[in-house]
Amino acid sequence: MNLPSAIARAEHKLLQLRCARQLGFTIPDTLATNCPEAARSFARDRDVIAKTVVGSGLVIDGIDHAIFTTVVALEDLSVDSAIQACPIIFQNRIQTQFDLRVTVVGAQVFAARIIVRDRTEMDVDWRKVDPARLHYEHDLLPRELEVKCRKLVAIFGLLYGALDFIVTPEGEHVFLELNPSGQWGWIERALQIPITNTILDTLAGNCHV
Repeated sequence: MNLPSAIARAEHKLLQLRCARQLGFTIPDTLATNCPEAARSFARDRDVIAKTVVGSGLVIDGIDHAIFTTVVALEDLSVDSAIQACPIIFQNRIQTQFDLRVTVVGAQVFAARIIVRDRTEMDVDWRKVDPARLHYEHDLLPRELEVKCRKLVAIFGLLYGALDFIVTPEGEHVFLELNPSGQWGWIERALQIPITNTILDTLAGNCHV
């Protein structure tokens, strides 16, 4: 339901972070670089995760692969050529009470908690977790945050967007990223959220003959 040009722009995670910060979202300390010295300096005195700058998928020998958010230690950054191969986003790892998926469809906002049972230090990306360990709950966003989510999606010219947050043990909402083509079926089934019908209503309302 989004224009391909809008999707392409919205998939740039550094642009997402810049816009999110301008809107007043809390974001993690972030470094995007392919400089080995800068990467090692950033990781020296903190817990760090790494992620791609654009997208998270690639095809190798005709097979689709996903690149998940990964914990990175200082010793993992010892090979200069690996870091220099392409820019990488490094971020301060945020302590997690639960993950939050916020789905924006037109003017409607749906929020769902994603809770990892028996969470360990290695459970940094819930997408890698055995689905049997995942539990879902409805969530009610603070009004101010709901407004910001709609604004961020609108900034990129999107009708649909899936936003990911971490909610800290102190209750702070930390913005991670926006997926302009994020899946919704599984969260709709788990919590009976009417995302599909809202998409259909939104499309019907935006069709002009």
